[in-house]
Amino acid sequence: LLACNFGEIGAYLGMLMFGLIFDIPPLVAVQLLWINLLTDCTSVISLTIEKSEPNVMHKKPLTLSGHLFSRNALLNIASDAIVIAFLTLVAFLIGGSTAGTTMAFATLSMIQIFHSYNMKTQQSLLKADFKSNKFMNFSSVLVLFISIFLVVTPAGALFGLTALGFWQFVLSLILSLVIIPISEVKKIAIYKIVTKQ
Repeated sequence: LLACNFGEIGAYLGMLMFGLIFDIPPLVAVQLLWINLLTDCTSVISLTIEKSEPNVMHKKPLTLSGHLFSRNALLNIASDAIVIAFLTLVAFLIGGSTAGTTMAFATLSMIQIFHSYNMKTQQSLLKADFKSNKFMNFSSVLVLFISIFLVVTPAGALFGLTALGFWQFVLSLILSLVIIPISEVKKIAIYKIVTKQ
């Protein structure tokens, strides 16, 4: 989930730049802290108790040079981070001065939840066993509910958020779901490259 953290940094830097140009306030510290505590922590804890894939011991080592990350892993993290930052910035700019911050908050929160399922397995999500990690499912639904509650009700005012209209929320949800098909296409491409070698 490093991609989510780097995507968050990229999105924030973009919000600072575009916020100055279009007079839209970026996410503030309490909103970023909430995203990190709520979505990052639950996703990471959930993934630590994920069962290993059945063929994991039959795979070759990712790197023989002793590096922590292989070149492919770094490219994967970078590409996911760019997509996450881009989708968050799109939500930020569409929301404008009235709802940009809240739409970015909603999109970034939900992207991180959905992306944790992408990281659950190297195989397609269509082949994933969603029953294998009940804690992940429960915590994801809970965090998703809290995130949605904060952006569609006045309760979000505690975190400096404004209540989103129906279409603003739907657009944030669609933007956050885009990470799933993008990741699926990458998994298919990586599988084809690996099987050719």
